[in-house]
Amino acid sequence: MLAQVKSSSFLNGIYYEIAEAWQASAVPKWAEGQPSEHHTLLYIARGKGELNVNGQALKLERDALYMYPPETSLKLTASSGEELQLFWIAFDIYRLLKKDQKSREYQRDAGFPLQGYFRGGSRYKQLFNLLVAEGQLWRIQNPFLSQQYLHDMLDGFLRYAELASNDIDLRVQLTLDYLQNHYQEDIRIDQLADMAQLHPSYYFQVFKQAMDKSPIAFLIHLRVNRAKEMLLLTDKPIKEIAAEVGYKDEFYFSREDFLLEQPDLILCKDNVLFKAREHINDIAPVVAIPWVSQDIYTQLLKIGEFLNREEEAVKWLESHERKAQNLRKALRSITGSGTVGVCVCREHELRMYGARNVGHALYRSLQLTPPERIQAQMNLHPAGTGFNWTAITPDGLKDYDCDFIFFAVETEGDKRRIHEWQKNNPAWMQHSAIRSKLIISDDDYHNHGTTEIGGAFLSAAL
Repeated sequence: MLAQVKSSSFLNGIYYEIAEAWQASAVPKWAEGQPSEHHTLLYIARGKGELNVNGQALKLERDALYMYPPETSLKLTASSGEELQLFWIAFDIYRLLKKDQKSREYQRDAGFPLQGYFRGGSRYKQLFNLLVAEGQLWRIQNPFLSQQYLHDMLDGFLRYAELASNDIDLRVQLTLDYLQNHYQEDIRIDQLADMAQLHPSYYFQVFKQAMDKSPIAFLIHLRVNRAKEMLLLTDKPIKEIAAEVGYKDEFYFSREDFLLEQPDLILCKDNVLFKAREHINDIAPVVAIPWVSQDIYTQLLKIGEFLNREEEAVKWLESHERKAQNLRKALRSITGSGTVGVCVCREHELRMYGARNVGHALYRSLQLTPPERIQAQMNLHPAGTGFNWTAITPDGLKDYDCDFIFFAVETEGDKRRIHEWQKNNPAWMQHSAIRSKLIISDDDYHNHGTTEIGGAFLSAAL
């Protein structure tokens, strides 16, 4: 059964030059192993033998077509006692690049969507005969007629090509298997097309038709899904995961997410603007939001301005403030005028936060009072700007004494370290919040609704 292929658009804007159109019952000189100068279309009407293509042997079959681009080494050998009847056309393709009222500009195209061995050559036998019958006359009398014959042949070839030993589905499957097993390597379209023995533009088309996405989009999905698995199942940092799935750094990894989402606008922090423009500016416009010099409320209003949605931003802030007011009233009965600290533990690093990131919720929205030392650092900047966090050693926690303290952790190991320091580190045991011994245990975490944000366990020593 013939497989219809939507590829005839390849022939739009094409001009042909036929170097030779002939038939023979013996091996021609051009088929003795030297690289070809032109596109070569060979039709075996009768006989058996072998065709060696760039060192790889193929068995000749009756009514088979063999199509190869320039620079292909072809060596034809007839079986002993077999009479051959073969037709061939050697031709060049020139593609229209520019045109105006006075001139046309063409460029030689050495590619063709299909190459290799195909069944069904008999349906083109009449066109081969017509081309051969023209002989040398086409050069002088009617070159356009021969070009039309060739065009009809190539057009039909593209529309109804039926692969012989390996059909298109099998060739695409071969590259799918390769992508599944080598997604972490640098992979190019031309590499996959060569593996499938198809022209890159045609390979791209049949792959997308089969998988409903381009080869690159498929590779991106493989990498992103594998990265998601690693994020869920391991404690590896994102930089290491990015490298393991085939990206140079996290930014290349993030680029693939942008490609999948196809955004209309990309917002980023001003301190990564240069790198963003370098790597993702071709995907969508990149606009930077001042990160350190603006607080989260100002940033939200600025984003609303960029998107022409200022009114929605204002309404969201008003709604947020109403919710925060209700929570503040509820918290006052617990904290009173007491001070509250926020400590984040990541691996072996401890950070005390100001009124940004996790600290923003406590100190800006809920208006809790930070430890004296944190308040002093916050006072150096406009509210919610400048100061983010400061790194401390475990013993340094004593310098941030407060009535309540929240510990945010990323892993179970971090949580165990926090509990160990609470019980055994003298500096921690002298801390006011910890000294009260009203510490939420693992069971309390589950039973008393302790908040979990972004996978981080948030516990409080009250």
